[in-house]
Amino acid sequence: MSALQWGAPWGLALVPLVLLVWGLALRRTSPARRWALHLTALSAGLFALAAADPRVSLRRHRLAVIALVDRSASVASEGLDAEARALRDEARAQLRRDDLYGELDFAGDVATVRALGPIAHGLALERGAVDAQETDLAGAVVRAAGALPDDASGRLVVLTDGATTRGDLDEAVAHARALGVAVDVVPVAHRGDPALQLVALRMPARASERETIDLRVQTRARHRQRVRLAVRRDGREISQTETEVAAGDDLVALTDESPGPGLHRYEVSLEASQPGRDDTTADNRAESIVRVRGASAALVLEGDPGAAAPFAETLRRGGFEVTLGGPNDVPATLGALARYDLVVLSDIAARALSPEQMQGFAEYVQTLGGGLLLFGGDRSYGPGGYAQTPIESLSPVRFDLRQERRRASLSQAIVIDYSGSMAAMAGNATKLALADEAAIRSASLLGPDDRLGVAHVDVATAWTVPMGRVTSMAAVARRLRGVAMGGGGILVPVALRDGYAALRGERTDLRHLLLFADGADAEEMPGCEITAAAAHRAGITTSVVSLGFGSDTPALERLAAVGHGRFYLVEDAQRLPTVFSQETVLATRASISERSFRPTPSAADPLLRDVDWARAPSLHGHVVTLAQPRASVLLTGPDRDPILALWSRGLGHVGAFTSDAKNRWGRDWIAWPEAQRLWVSLARRLARRDDPLVRVDTRLRDQRLTVELSAVSADGRADLSRSLSVHLGSAHRPGATRDLAPTGGGRYEAELALDGEGAYTLTVRDNALGAVVATAGVVSPLGREHRVAPDLDALRRLSAATQGRFDPPRGTRFSPPTGPRRGAERLQPLATALGMVALLAAVALRRLRLTVWPRTSSAAPKRVPRGIQRLSRALNLSPTADTSPSPSPSTHGPARPPQRPIAPHEGVRAALARPSAALRPEHARAAAGPRPGAPRVQAPRPADTSLRAIVASRRKASSRDPSGQ
Repeated sequence: MSALQWGAPWGLALVPLVLLVWGLALRRTSPARRWALHLTALSAGLFALAAADPRVSLRRHRLAVIALVDRSASVASEGLDAEARALRDEARAQLRRDDLYGELDFAGDVATVRALGPIAHGLALERGAVDAQETDLAGAVVRAAGALPDDASGRLVVLTDGATTRGDLDEAVAHARALGVAVDVVPVAHRGDPALQLVALRMPARASERETIDLRVQTRARHRQRVRLAVRRDGREISQTETEVAAGDDLVALTDESPGPGLHRYEVSLEASQPGRDDTTADNRAESIVRVRGASAALVLEGDPGAAAPFAETLRRGGFEVTLGGPNDVPATLGALARYDLVVLSDIAARALSPEQMQGFAEYVQTLGGGLLLFGGDRSYGPGGYAQTPIESLSPVRFDLRQERRRASLSQAIVIDYSGSMAAMAGNATKLALADEAAIRSASLLGPDDRLGVAHVDVATAWTVPMGRVTSMAAVARRLRGVAMGGGGILVPVALRDGYAALRGERTDLRHLLLFADGADAEEMPGCEITAAAAHRAGITTSVVSLGFGSDTPALERLAAVGHGRFYLVEDAQRLPTVFSQETVLATRASISERSFRPTPSAADPLLRDVDWARAPSLHGHVVTLAQPRASVLLTGPDRDPILALWSRGLGHVGAFTSDAKNRWGRDWIAWPEAQRLWVSLARRLARRDDPLVRVDTRLRDQRLTVELSAVSADGRADLSRSLSVHLGSAHRPGATRDLAPTGGGRYEAELALDGEGAYTLTVRDNALGAVVATAGVVSPLGREHRVAPDLDALRRLSAATQGRFDPPRGTRFSPPTGPRRGAERLQPLATALGMVALLAAVALRRLRLTVWPRTSSAAPKRVPRGIQRLSRALNLSPTADTSPSPSPSTHGPARPPQRPIAPHEGVRAALARPSAALRPEHARAAAGPRPGAPRVQAPRPADTSLRAIVASRRKASSRDPSGQ
């Protein structure tokens, strides 16, 4: 390491430039100004050096120590607190004044208790909160080692029991060694084995339909006691058993008949029959996932209860295991969706789904390879409010009809209640903010011929977005997001009056008002129905959104009815964007077509090959959509609208049938045999299918999951030619993908790390085919902090590999470093300060005109600027610097005596020294010259050029003037 280093070497390029400018300026500068120039050049040079960020390497004996204290649930808190106090006492006694000390608490994460700083500043502590149910020692070591400075001998002192649940300790060791940080380990007491613990749930990873599944529950207890075991499958309790477990390890056997095909999650919980016989319940649960092979599992979700029963029965006859449900049966988590191979979403409005559920559908298709079939209806696609949602991104048809040629132009006024009740929070935003975001969503769905106005109303109306075309979405969003809260409650008559007034002057095909109000705070509702009815007669429709069911909700619903619009009751403000977008699409009246037609095949596909389309019955309506550019459109309708379209998204497949399969538009197709075969074939193409030639096994050890896959060819031989990858997904964490490496004999293997407890899904993909070939599930044990035993050998390896000490005796934990450590000291602040001093000195020399060089006389007088000449004449001074010849003596008096040339600045100083004399008339006459006959005044000797002599001679001449006083 060299003695001098440069943080920004490019700054050195400025030094030659400064020297060049200094040399050129030096040649043209008078000696009197050279000192100021030297100081200016010195200042510029110092600033150039500061820009290069110079650093000098110094040898230091300073010590920097960070204590890491394990605050996980597995550590006995009494012994830990005693060790932590003893450690701080040693720090006070042994560390020198300039040594650094810091302290961190760690468990599943890290919290700073004392920031690293000089020990002389004291040991003020700020306790932080950490996740005590996990222990990440490796993460804590990496973070602390990175916080140690380079110019001090770094050391970590770790207080832990050695029970870690996650993190790679080997990587932490390598990181500490690369930084030259020694790690001392002080082992502390482990909390000990719990009184009662459910160690593991062991069951097969695969089963056939209706097969008996054996569940083996491993327990551990200090004493023999009676316990209750409860078994839940897919969230519902299926059995409860009371039994007796022996002291130490024991095994309880349970059985269950495997349910239908798909992934199923089992959970077993353990509880002591007698109160007080268990000191903690965090380790009394265990879970496992089983994959039941058999017919594909399908979930059919229909908005109209019972309307999808004929379609569900068709799938059952086709070999599917079907679950029929409604909007309230939409799975809330990705894990619940994973058990199905196909999900059918039919005529359910977007507002019935939470944002998390919509995102769950996207992950189900893209990462788990599930199949999704979308059916039409007036609550699906665009009319259902799915525009700009994850469902539209999945669909092979898009719902944006802004460029649709059949679309009528629309003028829409959105009137938003921004009274005080809208300040309440809904999730992470206020109700008003969510309503404004909903209006932004509506604005984004309008076409070039549409017009929009957005008003906020409490007791008066404020037009945030005046009625007009939406030319800039950014401007609309900026205005709406900048609205401040109003007050009082919304005056509905004022809102209707101003909204209808803005719409009456519009000349678009359709005019529509959307009123958003609090269901419990809409004021002065009587008479509003008459106003809405009159507006409808004038061609303006009215829809109403009521936030929450309140005392004014019935009146708001009647207002929408007389206004020939739609009424929406929204309990969750987070779903307002889907409601507003649904209403905007419906207001255009171009999204639904209810004329009868016979679909026409538009592609040669095996799905359509055996269907006699000439005899196909008619469909009596469809949702107008536009095909995605890369989608395959198999059937078309009027104006070549897509009726059946398919495409792939991620690992899964999605189909869209824009008519329906129930007793409305598709009523004639329900009994048509060809349609039934079409539905079954379509469902089989979309559904996720496991490859029967592939088998997946998993092994979990210390949060490291090993995935083992065996593949055979059709003739039963080992298949060594496959390119396979596995995706690990979780409902609450981002997924990870690894390639499966062949290990011989048709076996493939990969290792993944589980980040925390809970259930995970495994999806195996054939990279060449782009298809899912196997799915499985695995559960990281719950309460792992109480299940992991201390690993003191790992702690010894940690200290030895970093040249630290294991269990150092008290009094030696903060011993001084064995040798000095070089550290870089930055010189930039010093160079900058010196440059400022030099610059101020140069400015002082220029401003104060401090003469540091003797003046030299010049034989030839210098030309004086005209401004100085005029000033001299005004003060009656003789600026003889003018080189023009002197005029001849005047006949009115004798010639003036010759005088020494007076420098302009000297004359000015003399005049300013005697201002009163310059203003008296007698002095003015004396200055004009002596009168005729007056004695001649002898001029000062030319050699006497001092200012005092000149002033004295002029005063003497004035005193001899006969006319003077």
